[in-house]
Amino acid sequence: MIINTSDSYKQRVLQSVAFSFKGNNDNPIPDVLRIETTNVCNDSCIFCGNRKMSRSLGFIREEIVAKAITQGYNMGIKKISFHTTGEPLLHPQLSRFISFAKETGFEYTFFNTNGACTSSETFAEVTLSGIDSIAFSINAINRQDYKLIHGNDDFDRVMKTLEWLYKFRSSNRLSFNLYVSFIKTRYTDYDDDAIKKVFTGKCDEIKIQNVQNIGGFCPDMDSLTVEYSDTFFHYEIPCRIPFKSIVVTYEGYLTACSVDYQNYLVYADLNTCDMADAWNNNIIANLRKRHLTRDVTGLLCDNCANLSESTPSALIPAYATEFNISNISNSEETNSRIERWRKSV
Repeated sequence: MIINTSDSYKQRVLQSVAFSFKGNNDNPIPDVLRIETTNVCNDSCIFCGNRKMSRSLGFIREEIVAKAITQGYNMGIKKISFHTTGEPLLHPQLSRFISFAKETGFEYTFFNTNGACTSSETFAEVTLSGIDSIAFSINAINRQDYKLIHGNDDFDRVMKTLEWLYKFRSSNRLSFNLYVSFIKTRYTDYDDDAIKKVFTGKCDEIKIQNVQNIGGFCPDMDSLTVEYSDTFFHYEIPCRIPFKSIVVTYEGYLTACSVDYQNYLVYADLNTCDMADAWNNNIIANLRKRHLTRDVTGLLCDNCANLSESTPSALIPAYATEFNISNISNSEETNSRIERWRKSV
Protein backbone atom coordinates (compact mmCIF):
# COMPACT_ATOMS: atom_id res chain seq x y z
CA MET A 1 0.00 0.00 0.00
CA ILE A 2 1.32 3.47 -0.86
CA ILE A 3 0.42 6.25 1.53
CA ASN A 4 -0.61 9.69 0.33
CA THR A 5 2.54 11.68 0.99
CA SER A 6 1.40 15.26 0.50
CA ASP A 7 0.77 15.87 4.22
CA SER A 8 2.22 13.02 6.28
CA TYR A 9 5.59 12.91 4.57
CA LYS A 10 5.83 16.68 4.43
CA GLN A 11 5.50 16.89 8.20
CA ARG A 12 8.13 14.20 8.77
CA VAL A 13 10.55 15.98 6.45
CA LEU A 14 10.03 19.29 8.18
CA GLN A 15 10.59 17.64 11.54
CA SER A 16 13.76 15.94 10.29
CA VAL A 17 15.47 19.14 9.18
CA ALA A 18 14.08 21.70 11.61
CA PHE A 19 15.80 22.13 14.94
CA SER A 20 13.77 21.93 18.13
CA PHE A 21 14.86 24.35 20.84
CA LYS A 22 13.69 21.99 23.57
CA GLY A 23 16.47 20.46 25.65
CA ASN A 24 20.05 21.51 26.37
CA ASN A 25 21.50 23.22 23.31
CA ASP A 26 24.93 23.52 24.91
CA ASN A 27 25.25 19.77 25.37
CA PRO A 28 22.97 18.13 22.77
CA ILE A 29 22.31 14.41 22.64
CA PRO A 30 22.92 12.78 19.25
CA ASP A 31 19.95 10.97 17.78
CA VAL A 32 21.47 9.14 14.80
CA LEU A 33 24.89 7.93 13.65
CA ARG A 34 25.47 8.44 9.92
CA ILE A 35 28.32 6.55 8.27
CA GLU A 36 29.66 7.39 4.84
CA THR A 37 30.53 3.88 3.69
CA THR A 38 31.83 5.45 0.47
CA ASN A 39 31.63 8.69 -1.49
CA VAL A 40 31.74 6.74 -4.75
CA CYS A 41 28.53 6.59 -6.77
CA ASN A 42 27.63 4.70 -9.93
CA ASP A 43 25.00 7.32 -10.83
CA SER A 44 25.47 10.96 -11.82
CA CYS A 45 22.18 12.51 -10.78
CA ILE A 46 21.61 15.90 -12.31
CA PHE A 47 20.65 17.48 -8.97
CA CYS A 48 23.32 15.84 -6.80
CA GLY A 49 26.56 17.43 -5.63
CA ASN A 50 28.38 14.11 -5.83
CA ARG A 51 29.07 14.60 -9.54
CA LYS A 52 30.81 17.92 -8.80
CA MET A 53 32.88 16.65 -5.90
CA SER A 54 36.67 16.97 -6.24
CA ARG A 55 37.47 15.26 -2.96
CA SER A 56 39.33 11.96 -3.35
CA LEU A 57 37.19 8.83 -3.65
CA GLY A 58 37.38 5.96 -1.21
CA PHE A 59 35.75 3.34 1.00
CA ILE A 60 35.57 3.36 4.78
CA ARG A 61 37.83 0.96 6.68
CA GLU A 62 36.31 -1.75 8.86
CA GLU A 63 38.18 -0.58 11.96
CA ILE A 64 36.65 2.90 11.66
CA VAL A 65 33.17 1.44 11.30
CA ALA A 66 33.72 -0.79 14.35
CA LYS A 67 34.98 2.16 16.41
CA ALA A 68 32.13 4.42 15.30
CA ILE A 69 29.45 1.82 15.99
CA THR A 70 30.86 0.86 19.39
CA GLN A 71 31.44 4.40 20.61
CA GLY A 72 28.21 5.71 19.11
CA TYR A 73 26.19 3.02 20.85
CA ASN A 74 27.97 3.72 24.13
CA MET A 75 26.84 7.35 23.77
CA GLY A 76 23.24 6.14 23.66
CA ILE A 77 22.57 6.33 19.91
CA LYS A 78 20.06 3.74 18.69
CA LYS A 79 19.64 4.65 15.00
CA ILE A 80 22.28 4.27 12.31
CA SER A 81 22.38 5.18 8.63
CA PHE A 82 24.89 3.70 6.18
CA HIS A 83 24.73 6.38 3.49
CA THR A 84 25.60 10.04 3.09
CA THR A 85 27.21 11.19 -0.18
CA GLY A 86 27.77 7.92 -2.10
CA GLU A 87 26.16 4.59 -2.99
CA PRO A 88 26.40 2.31 0.09
CA LEU A 89 25.91 -0.95 -1.83
CA LEU A 90 29.24 -0.40 -3.57
CA HIS A 91 30.98 -1.23 -0.29
CA PRO A 92 31.63 -5.00 -0.24
CA GLN A 93 31.31 -5.17 3.56
CA LEU A 94 27.97 -3.40 3.93
CA SER A 95 26.16 -6.52 5.17
CA ARG A 96 28.83 -7.07 7.81
CA PHE A 97 28.50 -3.47 8.98
CA ILE A 98 24.73 -3.86 9.34
CA SER A 99 25.07 -7.15 11.20
CA PHE A 100 27.62 -5.66 13.59
CA ALA A 101 25.36 -2.67 14.28
CA LYS A 102 22.43 -4.95 15.11
CA GLU A 103 24.62 -7.21 17.28
CA THR A 104 25.90 -4.14 19.12
CA GLY A 105 22.34 -3.13 19.93
CA PHE A 106 21.27 -0.53 17.36
CA GLU A 107 17.49 -0.64 17.05
CA TYR A 108 17.08 0.92 13.60
CA THR A 109 19.42 0.55 10.62
CA PHE A 110 18.76 2.11 7.22
CA PHE A 111 20.21 3.38 3.96
CA ASN A 112 19.28 4.90 0.59
CA THR A 113 20.32 3.32 -2.70
CA ASN A 114 19.85 3.88 -6.42
CA GLY A 115 19.39 0.11 -6.72
CA ALA A 116 21.34 -0.14 -9.96
CA CYS A 117 24.76 -1.26 -8.82
CA THR A 118 24.26 -4.77 -7.51
CA SER A 119 22.54 -8.13 -7.89
CA SER A 120 19.48 -9.58 -6.22
CA GLU A 121 21.81 -11.90 -4.29
CA THR A 122 23.52 -8.92 -2.67
CA PHE A 123 20.17 -7.37 -1.80
CA ALA A 124 19.11 -10.65 -0.22
CA GLU A 125 22.29 -10.73 1.85
CA VAL A 126 21.77 -7.16 3.02
CA THR A 127 18.16 -7.77 4.05
CA LEU A 128 19.05 -10.94 5.92
CA SER A 129 21.77 -9.07 7.83
CA GLY A 130 19.08 -7.21 9.75
CA ILE A 131 18.44 -3.97 7.87
CA ASP A 132 15.30 -2.17 9.04
CA SER A 133 14.71 0.18 6.11
CA ILE A 134 15.80 0.56 2.48
CA ALA A 135 14.85 3.51 0.31
CA PHE A 136 15.29 3.35 -3.47
CA SER A 137 16.12 6.69 -5.09
CA ILE A 138 14.13 6.57 -8.35
CA ASN A 139 13.49 10.00 -9.80
CA ALA A 140 11.56 9.38 -13.01
CA ILE A 141 8.68 7.21 -14.22
CA ASN A 142 10.04 6.25 -17.62
CA ARG A 143 13.30 5.29 -19.25
CA GLN A 144 14.06 8.53 -21.11
CA ASP A 145 13.46 10.80 -18.13
CA TYR A 146 15.39 8.47 -15.86
CA LYS A 147 18.46 8.75 -18.09
CA LEU A 148 18.20 12.55 -17.96
CA ILE A 149 18.05 12.63 -14.18
CA HIS A 150 20.34 9.72 -13.21
CA GLY A 151 22.76 9.92 -16.11
CA ASN A 152 22.40 6.17 -16.74
CA ASP A 153 19.96 4.00 -18.70
CA ASP A 154 19.01 1.74 -15.76
CA PHE A 155 15.30 2.42 -15.30
CA ASP A 156 14.02 -1.02 -16.34
CA ARG A 157 16.68 -2.81 -14.32
CA VAL A 158 16.03 -0.80 -11.16
CA MET A 159 12.27 -1.27 -11.40
CA LYS A 160 12.71 -5.04 -11.74
CA THR A 161 15.01 -5.08 -8.72
CA LEU A 162 12.55 -3.08 -6.64
CA GLU A 163 9.69 -5.39 -7.56
CA TRP A 164 11.82 -8.47 -6.87
CA LEU A 165 12.84 -7.15 -3.43
CA TYR A 166 9.24 -6.38 -2.51
CA LYS A 167 8.24 -9.97 -3.34
CA PHE A 168 11.37 -11.42 -1.70
CA ARG A 169 10.46 -9.70 1.56
CA SER A 170 6.97 -11.17 1.52
CA SER A 171 8.01 -14.69 0.58
CA ASN A 172 10.68 -14.75 3.31
CA ARG A 173 8.46 -13.05 5.90
CA LEU A 174 10.97 -10.27 6.49
CA SER A 175 9.91 -7.04 8.18
CA PHE A 176 12.14 -4.28 6.80
CA ASN A 177 10.52 -1.15 5.35
CA LEU A 178 10.83 -0.54 1.62
CA TYR A 179 10.45 2.98 0.29
CA VAL A 180 10.91 4.93 -2.93
CA SER A 181 12.39 8.41 -2.68
CA PHE A 182 11.41 10.65 -5.60
CA ILE A 183 12.99 14.08 -6.25
CA LYS A 184 10.91 16.24 -8.59
CA THR A 185 12.60 18.54 -11.08
CA ARG A 186 11.13 20.87 -13.69
CA TYR A 187 11.44 18.04 -16.22
CA THR A 188 9.92 15.34 -14.03
CA ASP A 189 7.16 17.35 -12.40
CA TYR A 190 4.55 14.66 -12.96
CA ASP A 191 1.25 14.59 -11.18
CA ASP A 192 1.66 12.82 -7.82
CA ASP A 193 -0.97 10.26 -8.75
CA ALA A 194 1.00 9.34 -11.88
CA ILE A 195 4.10 8.76 -9.77
CA LYS A 196 2.27 6.67 -7.21
CA LYS A 197 0.68 4.55 -9.94
CA VAL A 198 4.12 3.45 -11.21
CA PHE A 199 5.26 2.26 -7.78
CA THR A 200 2.03 0.75 -6.45
CA GLY A 201 2.61 -2.85 -5.37
CA LYS A 202 6.39 -2.41 -5.39
CA CYS A 203 7.05 -0.52 -2.13
CA ASP A 204 5.41 0.55 1.12
CA GLU A 205 5.46 4.29 0.54
CA ILE A 206 6.59 6.81 -2.05
CA LYS A 207 8.35 9.89 -0.65
CA ILE A 208 7.99 12.82 -3.04
CA GLN A 209 9.87 16.08 -2.61
CA ASN A 210 11.14 18.94 -4.75
CA VAL A 211 14.72 19.45 -5.86
CA GLN A 212 16.86 21.80 -3.81
CA ASN A 213 20.47 22.86 -3.38
CA ILE A 214 21.29 20.22 -0.76
CA GLY A 215 24.61 20.79 0.95
CA GLY A 216 25.09 24.03 -0.98
CA PHE A 217 26.81 22.11 -3.73
CA CYS A 218 24.34 22.44 -6.60
CA PRO A 219 23.90 26.19 -7.02
CA ASP A 220 22.89 25.73 -10.69
CA MET A 221 19.35 24.90 -9.60
CA ASP A 222 17.67 27.51 -11.81
CA SER A 223 17.42 25.05 -14.69
CA LEU A 224 15.91 22.33 -12.48
CA THR A 225 13.67 23.99 -9.91
CA VAL A 226 9.99 23.12 -9.81
CA GLU A 227 8.74 26.66 -10.22
CA TYR A 228 5.23 26.68 -8.82
CA SER A 229 5.26 23.96 -6.17
CA ASP A 230 5.70 24.29 -2.43
CA THR A 231 9.40 23.56 -1.95
CA PHE A 232 8.93 22.45 1.63
CA PHE A 233 12.10 20.38 1.92
CA HIS A 234 14.47 23.23 2.61
CA TYR A 235 17.17 23.34 5.25
CA GLU A 236 16.94 26.27 7.60
CA ILE A 237 19.21 27.83 10.20
CA PRO A 238 19.53 26.56 12.84
CA CYS A 239 19.83 23.17 11.17
CA ARG A 240 19.13 20.04 13.15
CA ILE A 241 22.05 17.99 11.84
CA PRO A 242 24.94 19.54 13.85
CA PHE A 243 22.88 19.07 17.01
CA LYS A 244 21.42 15.62 16.40
CA SER A 245 23.63 13.63 14.00
CA ILE A 246 27.15 12.27 14.29
CA VAL A 247 28.43 11.93 10.73
CA VAL A 248 31.52 9.83 10.00
CA THR A 249 33.21 10.25 6.62
CA TYR A 250 34.88 7.37 4.82
CA GLU A 251 38.27 8.81 5.89
CA GLY A 252 37.21 8.55 9.52
CA TYR A 253 36.55 12.26 10.10
CA LEU A 254 33.60 13.68 12.02
CA THR A 255 31.69 16.30 10.05
CA ALA A 256 28.72 18.44 11.03
CA CYS A 257 26.83 17.65 7.81
CA SER A 258 25.76 14.46 6.05
CA VAL A 259 26.26 16.06 2.61
CA ASP A 260 29.63 17.70 3.25
CA TYR A 261 31.09 16.74 -0.13
CA GLN A 262 34.41 18.55 0.38
CA ASN A 263 34.89 18.01 4.17
CA TYR A 264 34.37 21.72 4.89
CA LEU A 265 32.54 21.00 8.14
CA VAL A 266 34.93 18.43 9.63
CA TYR A 267 35.46 19.17 13.31
CA ALA A 268 37.44 16.12 14.53
CA ASP A 269 39.34 13.02 13.40
CA LEU A 270 37.99 9.74 14.76
CA ASN A 271 41.25 8.06 13.80
CA THR A 272 42.93 9.88 16.68
CA CYS A 273 40.16 10.84 19.10
CA ASP A 274 37.22 9.54 21.09
CA MET A 275 33.77 10.19 19.59
CA ALA A 276 32.19 11.31 22.86
CA ASP A 277 34.97 13.84 23.50
CA ALA A 278 34.84 15.17 19.92
CA TRP A 279 31.05 15.57 19.94
CA ASN A 280 31.28 18.69 22.11
CA ASN A 281 34.73 20.02 21.24
CA ASN A 282 35.27 23.75 20.79
CA ILE A 283 34.98 23.65 16.99
CA ILE A 284 31.57 22.00 16.77
CA ALA A 285 30.33 23.89 19.85
CA ASN A 286 31.17 27.19 18.14
CA LEU A 287 29.39 26.06 14.96
CA ARG A 288 26.27 25.26 16.97
CA LYS A 289 26.36 28.70 18.61
CA ARG A 290 26.54 30.29 15.17
CA HIS A 291 23.50 28.27 14.12
CA LEU A 292 21.56 29.31 17.20
CA THR A 293 22.33 32.98 16.50
CA ARG A 294 21.65 32.42 12.78
CA ASP A 295 25.10 33.73 11.90
CA VAL A 296 26.55 31.25 9.40
CA THR A 297 28.00 33.76 6.96
CA GLY A 298 31.09 32.37 5.27
CA LEU A 299 30.23 28.76 6.11
CA LEU A 300 28.97 25.97 3.86
CA CYS A 301 25.74 26.13 5.88
CA ASP A 302 25.07 29.58 4.39
CA ASN A 303 25.29 28.16 0.86
CA CYS A 304 22.88 25.36 1.72
CA ALA A 305 20.20 27.12 3.74
CA ASN A 306 20.46 30.69 2.49
CA LEU A 307 21.48 29.95 -1.11
CA SER A 308 24.64 32.00 -0.77
CA GLU A 309 26.91 31.88 -3.81
CA SER A 310 30.14 32.75 -2.03
CA THR A 311 33.04 30.35 -1.59
CA PRO A 312 32.88 29.25 2.08
CA SER A 313 35.67 28.68 4.58
CA ALA A 314 36.43 25.27 6.08
CA LEU A 315 36.27 24.65 9.82
CA ILE A 316 39.63 22.85 9.63
CA PRO A 317 41.29 23.64 6.29
CA ALA A 318 43.74 20.74 6.61
CA TYR A 319 40.89 18.22 6.28
CA ALA A 320 39.03 19.97 3.46
CA THR A 321 39.44 19.68 -0.29
CA GLU A 322 39.40 23.28 -1.48
CA PHE A 323 36.87 24.33 -4.11
CA ASN A 324 35.68 27.52 -5.73
CA ILE A 325 31.97 28.24 -5.98
CA SER A 326 32.36 29.49 -9.55
CA ASN A 327 33.50 26.03 -10.64
CA ILE A 328 30.53 24.15 -9.22
CA SER A 329 28.12 26.86 -10.37
CA ASN A 330 28.94 26.05 -13.98
CA SER A 331 25.74 24.75 -15.61
CA GLU A 332 27.29 23.73 -18.92
CA GLU A 333 27.11 19.97 -18.29
CA THR A 334 23.61 20.24 -16.83
CA ASN A 335 22.32 22.25 -19.78
CA SER A 336 23.99 19.91 -22.25
CA ARG A 337 22.29 16.90 -20.69
CA ILE A 338 18.92 18.64 -20.77
CA GLU A 339 19.37 19.57 -24.42
CA ARG A 340 20.18 15.95 -25.37
CA TRP A 341 17.07 14.82 -23.48
CA ARG A 342 14.88 17.36 -25.31
CA LYS A 343 16.04 16.02 -28.64
CA SER A 344 15.21 12.47 -27.62
CA VAL A 345 11.61 13.06 -26.52
